[in-house]
Formats: sequence, C-alpha cells, structure tokens
Amino acid sequence: MKQKVFIFVIVVVVVLLIIGCGGKGKETVKPSTQAPSTSEITSTQPEGATGNPTETVVTNTSSADGKAILESKCVKCHTLDRMTSAKKDQAGWTITVERMMGKGASLSEEEKVILIQYLAENYK
Repeated sequence: MKQKVFIFVIVVVVVLLIIGCGGKGKETVKPSTQAPSTSEITSTQPEGATGNPTETVVTNTSSADGKAILESKCVKCHTLDRMTSAKKDQAGWTITVERMMGKGASLSEEEKVILIQYLAENYK
C-alpha cells in the first residue's frame, strides 16, 4: 500500500512539473508587413492618446548602424555565423527579433527597427 501511494505521489509531482515548466508553448508574433522607410524617426499616435506610440519608423539609417547593433547585441548569445547564415524576409526577421526580445534581448524600438531592416536587406 505504501509503495502505491509513493508511486502515485511521484507521478503527481512529475505531472505538475511538466505542466508548470511547460511554459507558454509557441508564441505567435504578428510580423509587420511593411519595411521602414529611410529618412527620420517618427512616432505616430492617435490625437489625445497617451502612452507608447503606435508605430515607429526609422529612416536615414545606414547598413553600418544595423551591423553595429547585430555585432553588439546579438553576439551576446549567438555567433555571427549563426545569424548571418539564416535567410529570411522582413516578416521572418521581425518574428525572430521579437522572439529574441521576449527571451531577454535588450533592444530599443529604434534599434529593433534598424536591426530588422538591416537583416532583411542583407540576409534574405
């Protein structure tokens, strides 16, 4: 009888660990479908609204800016070979960068847009 109770307790603990550590599963990130233009940083927000802007467009950026962000931020966890061997379009890079930010990559909204633009232009 004690052995059956012990086995039952072990099974319950294992199930609870699996459920608790199972996490969020796959996260769905909706990619932006439009590439940022290239002339200035603009934040748009509905009139009278407060809080974060609804859209950030970064312009007048050079390829060097995106490469610098890639080399300074992304190499903390990845090799350059790993990142530059991937081939994705704008939407694919948006999903990847947003997923990495969800895992702790520290990028401002401006850096995020510049990095995605750089990756989409150079690694497609």
